[in-house]
Amino acid sequence: MRWNADDRAQILEESFAPGAVVSAVARRHGLS
Repeated sequence: MRWNADDRAQILEESFAPGAVVSAVARRHGLS
C-alpha cells in the first residue's frame, strides 16, 4: 500500500508523541 504525504505525517506525528508505543501506532495503521 502506498501512503500519501498526509498519511505519513499523521503516522510520524503519532509515533513521536510522548508516551507513544511505535508498535501500537503501526498496528493501528495496518503496518505490522
